[in-house]
Amino acid sequence: MKKLFLFILKLTLLISLSQADTLDECINTYEIGNLENAEILCIKALEENPKSFETNFTLSLIYHTIGNNEKALEFAKKMEELSISFDDYISSYNQIGTIYGYLGNKKQEFIYLEKNLKIAKKIGNRDIIGVSLDNIGNYYYNMQNLHKAKKFYLESLNYKTDKLSIAITYNSLAILYNHLHDKKSIAYSKKALLFAKEVNNPLYYANYLLFLSTIYINNQQYNLAKPLLLQTLQISQDNQMSNTHRQALKYLNIIYKNENTHSSIQNISYIL
Repeated sequence: MKKLFLFILKLTLLISLSQADTLDECINTYEIGNLENAEILCIKALEENPKSFETNFTLSLIYHTIGNNEKALEFAKKMEELSISFDDYISSYNQIGTIYGYLGNKKQEFIYLEKNLKIAKKIGNRDIIGVSLDNIGNYYYNMQNLHKAKKFYLESLNYKTDKLSIAITYNSLAILYNHLHDKKSIAYSKKALLFAKEVNNPLYYANYLLFLSTIYINNQQYNLAKPLLLQTLQISQDNQMSNTHRQALKYLNIIYKNENTHSSIQNISYIL
């Protein structure tokens, strides 16, 4: 009887370790930007453990990144159902609010963003407060209230300590100032690149390179844009980031075309 119990215990531990390995592989694959393989791995992890908060979260992030926000919302709602801790609810509310924004439901978006900020302040986590303020800034940016958006972005920097999170805010400010045709967009874009490079995150670093290159292309500064795009191509190829790779090729083709024809180009819109 004792041997049977030990065998069952050992088998249970092996299954748990196998499930954890699949989830870790899924998350790691997502973080390097290999979204197609990450989706496959996360679906496998979800089959192994349907009640995993982390797996549902990662799948929601994947579908949001590839633009399937209806599917992303489905997994985000599942996150809310599975939430236990304050941290879980913060992640859930943030994700749901963000997705509602992309789906055009502004009322629901703001409700969840306010819920998120309220809990963040309750637990007193400075980085989470910063992210919550960032998200409200994104809300106002999408509502074309750039003055309020800038206010929340700048306020978020007073709370943040995480370097990647700071990079995200700098990139948001770069996009905002680019919208205003203000040269500050280049300075903030370079700050975002610096912090993304420091934390060695190829997904964000490559996309920030891509954004800065679009600013240079719009200014017809092709000599500054081209090396950034070539660097983006190398990073996206090394990390199997197919979407970023395609965008970089597209912008390089624009440069080569305009270097040959010397014709003017339409402004490129880029949002991460």
